[in-house]
Amino acid sequence: MHHSTFELLTARLARRDGFTIERAGGGAGDLGADVIAVAPDGKTRVVIQCKHGTAKTTVGSPAIQRLNGTARPVHRGDRVLAVTNGTYSIPAFKFASSQSIDLVARPILERWATWGTPLSEILKLDDKENARNAA
Repeated sequence: MHHSTFELLTARLARRDGFTIERAGGGAGDLGADVIAVAPDGKTRVVIQCKHGTAKTTVGSPAIQRLNGTARPVHRGDRVLAVTNGTYSIPAFKFASSQSIDLVARPILERWATWGTPLSEILKLDDKENARNAA
């Protein structure tokens, strides 16, 4: 799957779960936001960065730091989310935790995409579950 298809599918999942999509797909100049969605409450703006690779891909801390640098000040995100079909490094997980950035790794992505767990529930998963998915 191409990375742009992964971004569009992520937006489609959020839309399925009642989110209004303001941006579906990033690319050059996206400033770290591939998907921008507004929660069903109409108030919570979620900025999503997608990192597509192989199942063995590990997203490192620099990618999460870049997302952190733009998600709130540039894109006005209330919630910040990174989604990968791989996993995250321990430093990425620690940095994300310190900055209140939600991480969705492959096992959680499967729950969201395959089993239909809504994004609102994904965002409520505790840090222990996300930590188990850090490499």
